[in-house]
Amino acid sequence: MLCSSMFLYAMKRWKIISFTEVEPESITSNPVTLVPVKTLLHTLPLAVSYLLYMLVTMESVRDINVPMYTTLRWTTVAFTMTVEFLLTGRKHSSYVVGSVGIIIFGAFVAGARDLSFDAYSYTIVFIANICTAIYLASIAQISIILFYSPLSPMNVYFLFTY
Repeated sequence: MLCSSMFLYAMKRWKIISFTEVEPESITSNPVTLVPVKTLLHTLPLAVSYLLYMLVTMESVRDINVPMYTTLRWTTVAFTMTVEFLLTGRKHSSYVVGSVGIIIFGAFVAGARDLSFDAYSYTIVFIANICTAIYLASIAQISIILFYSPLSPMNVYFLFTY
């Protein structure tokens, strides 16, 4: 994240990118200010959700076998759809909901024969799914807030991913 911030700072100083459509000259020439406070406040939930997502995901792979971890992570789509609905009010078509249902059914069929059931590990994986869903829904919400800004959702995603 530090490298990304330094890279973005250098690009802004060289006037390759800008974070808002109309930046006052005082903000552009001030070497201390990288991102306007308003943009920082809009993207702060994304940074926090990404940090939580990374920490929980690292814990979730500790005590579970890889095939079962992959099986449980397939349920992330349903969590993401639910969190998107709660945060942005986005509703998905019945075809999408049906497809996600088939994916989840297949994931449970694939994991039904797991003989090393560990409730703690499964709980942590589901918490990781919830954190992933919050992170992805935050990207969607920020893209709505910053839709008309040159700071596109993919740039925001890039900023907080690397």
